[in-house]
Amino acid sequence: MEYFDFNDLVERSNSLSVKYNKEAIASICGNPNARPFWVADMDFKAPPAALHALQGQIEHGILGYPRITDLEETIALWTLKRHAWSVDPA
Repeated sequence: MEYFDFNDLVERSNSLSVKYNKEAIASICGNPNARPFWVADMDFKAPPAALHALQGQIEHGILGYPRITDLEETIALWTLKRHAWSVDPA
C-alpha cells in the first residue's frame, strides 16, 4: 500500500473553497466567522491513487455519471477485506 502524508496541508484561504469564504459562510449561517465544520472539504491534496484514477477518466474524455451495477457486492467485499465483517449484499 502506498503511503500518503495527510499532514502535508495546503493553504486554501485564497482558493475558491466555500470553507474559507467568509461571504459564503455568512450566507449559510449568518456568521462570517463561524467555523465551517459542515463542509466536507479537505486541506490536503488528493492522494496519488485518486489523482491517477481521475486522470484516466479525463483521458477517456467522458465525465458523465456511471451506472454501477455491483455496488452492493463491492461494499460487501470491501467490508470483508477491510474489517473482516461479512455483510450480505442483499
